[in-house]
Amino acid sequence: MKKTISETRSIYDIIRKFGPVARGNIAKNFQKRPATVTRITNKLLNQNLICACGKEQQKKGRSMELLKVNPDAFFVLGIHAVRNGFRGSIVSAGGKVIFYSTLSLRHKHTRNGFLSGLRQAVKQYLDRASLNGIEVSGIGLAMPGRSGPSKRELNKSRYYISRIDGCSMQRISREGIQTTGNC
Repeated sequence: MKKTISETRSIYDIIRKFGPVARGNIAKNFQKRPATVTRITNKLLNQNLICACGKEQQKKGRSMELLKVNPDAFFVLGIHAVRNGFRGSIVSAGGKVIFYSTLSLRHKHTRNGFLSGLRQAVKQYLDRASLNGIEVSGIGLAMPGRSGPSKRELNKSRYYISRIDGCSMQRISREGIQTTGNC
C-alpha cells in the first residue's frame, strides 16, 4: 500500500512539474512501467485530480493524450505567521492565487494571544473562501523557527509562542490551536 501511495504521489508530481505530459513520456523519462503509469493516471483522472488537455503530435503512430493537473481540483489555504499578524492566501491545485490578504495581530505576542489570532485568521480566510464558493481542502501554516534534531520539535520561536521550545510538532499540529498552558 505504501509503495502505491508513493508511486501515485510521484506520478502526480511529475504531471504537476512537467505537464502537459503524455503517459508514454512519463514511463520513458522517469523509469516507470507503462502499466503502472496507465493504472495510476486513470485513478487520478477518475478522482478529477488531473485532466486530459489535448494530444501530442506524432510523426507516425497514434497521437498520445496529454495530461495536466486539474487546476480546480482542490484549493488550499496557506497562512504565514509574521511579526505583526498573518499573511494568507487561497491557492488552486494549479498554483493560481485566488486571493491574498494580510491580517494584523491585535493580541499581545504571547502563546494564547498568538493562538487566538491564528484561530481568528483561519476563520476569516475560510469565511472568505466560502463566500466565493470555494471549499478549502487543506491548511498549511508557516512560522519562523527551526526544527529540532528529530524534525518533530520547533525551536527558536519564542517571539511568537512563548514556552514552545521542545514541544512535539505532532502535538502542535494536532492540538496547537486548542492547547492552553504549557506543551
